[in-house]
Amino acid sequence: MKRLILGATTVCVAAAGVHFTRERMNRATYKLKETDDIYPFPEPKQLKTLSLGYESALADLLWAKLKVEYGLHWSEKREFVNIPNYFDAILELEPGYPQVFEYADTFLVYRPLRGTEKDARLARAYLERGTRERPYDPNAWLSLGRYLAYLSRTFLTSQKEIDVWRADGARALMRGVELGGDSSTALSAVSILTRGGETKAAIASLQRALAITDDPSARKAIEAKLDDLGAKKEREDADRAVKLIEPLWRTQARGLPYAAVLLMWPAPDPRLCAGIGGSPRTPQQTRECARGWDALLPKDDLNGTKP
Repeated sequence: MKRLILGATTVCVAAAGVHFTRERMNRATYKLKETDDIYPFPEPKQLKTLSLGYESALADLLWAKLKVEYGLHWSEKREFVNIPNYFDAILELEPGYPQVFEYADTFLVYRPLRGTEKDARLARAYLERGTRERPYDPNAWLSLGRYLAYLSRTFLTSQKEIDVWRADGARALMRGVELGGDSSTALSAVSILTRGGETKAAIASLQRALAITDDPSARKAIEAKLDDLGAKKEREDADRAVKLIEPLWRTQARGLPYAAVLLMWPAPDPRLCAGIGGSPRTPQQTRECARGWDALLPKDDLNGTKP
């Protein structure tokens, strides 16, 4: 009987101890979870080895994990300082991962609870890396340009540096337009360049944008801006390039982006250029056998540059 009472007492004391200890541990765990984050993955190079060749799949998994953590930290109003760790891991697995370069500024400078100037500079570094990894992707250049020109100034303290960043952003925007991005972006970029005293650069950028856009309303707006800048000759040069390129696009390159004509044409007829079916001709003797735009455009068109 004594053993039974002793056993029951021991069980009750143990149960009470577990109950009160667990409550204290739960409070401590919740407090720790609110103040600190543990990055659960190894170093990027080790992570690549552990992927066993499934780098892209693991990169997608990390990106999904990052988005979930980003949302949870906002909902719980907690700092989220491990974002660069996720970025570095993803880029080690897949260096050209486009989502990182598209959202790097949002995740870093608008992170829970607020980004700092250090985060703003780090965001620029990631976006510039995007233009190196994806040099012909207009979205990479447009993301960098929009961030530098419009968003970053909120986090910088030096007006001189803000002006430099805005000018860099305008040039990045123009590069994105040249690669096939929205041509209307060129107008806002040009406004930044002209305010910074870079009128010649603005005119050259508008000239290139006019030559490669197929949007009639955008063309009219760009032409009007060139007129405002007193660049009548430059506008006429670009118009001549358009008159040369557009017929090719409409007749021989249907279904392709307008800018693709600049890469794929001129496309001489090999039979004609070899003299089959007609008199012998050489690229120097005929426009039909031109191998480049230089042979079709006057040398002074577009200030000596290709459209």
